[in-house]
Amino acid sequence: MVKTALLCYALVSYREARAELLAAQIAAMKVLHNRATLHHKPTCEELVKHNQFAWVKKYGAVIPKPIGKSDIDAWEQSKRTAKAMRLIDVKGITPSHVFFNHVSMGKRYKTKTKPVVIGKLIFY
Repeated sequence: MVKTALLCYALVSYREARAELLAAQIAAMKVLHNRATLHHKPTCEELVKHNQFAWVKKYGAVIPKPIGKSDIDAWEQSKRTAKAMRLIDVKGITPSHVFFNHVSMGKRYKTKTKPVVIGKLIFY
């Protein structure tokens, strides 16, 4: 299992937002960071917490084995973005954004946080 924060951020970007705008990829990582901070947990521990991310049950928190150039490129991009994530602010994303999903699902949980749509993802 991956245990370094940078790789856990990269996993979220790769599994949740690899086809999205760079801003959405970073925002997805920031949501994981916000959750870990809120629950006073290490990033990777928050990532694998039950029902946080559906893909963890299927794939686990392990380095993916990308197949094909586009998957390899997406994984490399996710790793690069994870390294820069803490230095980049995404307009509208705040420490109180702790959920995100595809816009077609809408806001699934009640929060006081104003939703922000980036690409095809809604953050709240």
